[in-house]
Amino acid sequence: MQYFERFKQEYEKKDKAELAKFKEANINMNEIVALNDSVHIFNYSNSYKKEIKQKIKLVWQNNKWQVDLKYTFNENQ
Repeated sequence: MQYFERFKQEYEKKDKAELAKFKEANINMNEIVALNDSVHIFNYSNSYKKEIKQKIKLVWQNNKWQVDLKYTFNENQ
């Protein structure tokens, strides 16, 4: 829950104009790395703030893809 609260606080700091720009932005996939058959790292940015690259870790578990928030938030600090 800590990760969600952190994300929520960052979201609430943004003004309406900036949020509108994020809403209109597209997601750009920069790189996809398969660490193995059940773990993938996606490097992406958005069309509004192209210079900010972020990573998200997806793990195939219990027959569905799940996001590893601990990796995702710690990796992008």
